[in-house]
Amino acid sequence: MEKKYQIFISSTYEDLKEERKKVQDTILSMYQFPIGMEMFSAADEEQWEIIRETIDSSDYYVLIVGHRYGSVIEEGEYAGISYTQKEFRYALEQKIPILAFLIDNSVAVTLEKTEQDVNRREKLEQFKDEVKSGRMIQWWTSKDDLANKVMNSLNKQIHRRDRLGWIRADGLDLGETQNELVKMSKRIKELDEENKQLKRNAAIRRPISNIFNYDIAVICALKEEIENIKDILSDVERVQIPYDNEIYYCGYFIKGVKKVRVVLSYARQMGMVAAAVLTTKVINNFTPKYLVMTGIICGTKPEKMCFGDIIVASSSWDYGAGTDIRDGRSVKHLNSLNNCTADNKLINWCRNIQEDVALLYSIKDSFKNGLKPNSDLRMLIGPVVSGSSIVMDSQIVHNILQNQDKDIVGIEREIYGFYYAASWANEPRPSFIALKSVSDFADYAKSDNYHPYAAYTSAKVFKILAQQYFEYDD
Repeated sequence: MEKKYQIFISSTYEDLKEERKKVQDTILSMYQFPIGMEMFSAADEEQWEIIRETIDSSDYYVLIVGHRYGSVIEEGEYAGISYTQKEFRYALEQKIPILAFLIDNSVAVTLEKTEQDVNRREKLEQFKDEVKSGRMIQWWTSKDDLANKVMNSLNKQIHRRDRLGWIRADGLDLGETQNELVKMSKRIKELDEENKQLKRNAAIRRPISNIFNYDIAVICALKEEIENIKDILSDVERVQIPYDNEIYYCGYFIKGVKKVRVVLSYARQMGMVAAAVLTTKVINNFTPKYLVMTGIICGTKPEKMCFGDIIVASSSWDYGAGTDIRDGRSVKHLNSLNNCTADNKLINWCRNIQEDVALLYSIKDSFKNGLKPNSDLRMLIGPVVSGSSIVMDSQIVHNILQNQDKDIVGIEREIYGFYYAASWANEPRPSFIALKSVSDFADYAKSDNYHPYAAYTSAKVFKILAQQYFEYDD
């Protein structure tokens, strides 16, 4: 049964009248339905409702970008962007297949067809970057070239991604349709019964994993560390998972047109075992793409680091694992050094932040509610070891560095459990990394004075990674 498709054409208007007309004629020659702004004014909010509904009912969205950005919306949710960009983002949100055509920069046009306003020229370039992100685009040099490329792209898209389309009513077999509806109604009843049975079975079985799919999961050892992450997000609320009594929170932030979903949790107690159990639950329940641990840590080298400095754990192991043997009158510990390593791509992103002195300075400068040191904020990347007990003796730190690895930069109680659980999780395994900041040096002077500052700098680096480096699916 032959379908006809509705194609929405989006662009600035005055500078692209001829190109729009050529594309419309081409779509009509394909026996499809072109539709666009010629029918209404996007500047009117009531008319925007019509445009929105028209995009909703369209099968494909054709975007044409020339040398003008167009009028900028002055207020409301889309304030600061053009009407064309507003249409584009809405089509993207509705998952309408987008075919984008950008004018080649080498094409000479008259002055009135170029953007004269410096601010709008900059916005135009940003819009082009947004359009090019995550999709194939085509460059056009003339209205004929544009029309040919639109025709070829539409033919390929229709063949590859068939849409609902339109069908003549007299082409339908209503009797057959009625029979199909009866069959579907019967099948719905069967599925409803199956669903009820599954719910009854769930009462005596472990709940199905992957209930949610989140972009990021953040795990902390302490409740107060979670509060710094909450401050980064919008609409944070508690999430209750059936048959799981852990405390989870979910929220989000916006990156471009993407709503990035984040789930947070903190362990019932400190230590590697609690961290490993919680990590496993988070992965099974939420299937995050990225898994991050933030919080506080003991530094090992007071001559090379200071309070608040961020430590990125490139690898981690249990410094207490191995064999204890007697060596004369003393007991000697031989560590097994079964280490787990963080994701290399995430470590490389952290190296970029490490070199950005101005960015680190701004993080320190933005902390206003507590004690902070006079030294510049730094980031260190290296091995971190975990143990079952709190260390308050610099000699213990010295022995660990001397007998296991002199490059160890931090000692704490959770990261190895976190890394181990993430390394051996079911597929799809998340990319994971731990970012903790120095609150003390595991010596007799250990105190809580710098806890707020350390938790703050750790959370801020997570924010930078999440908003500027992490890569998200559409």
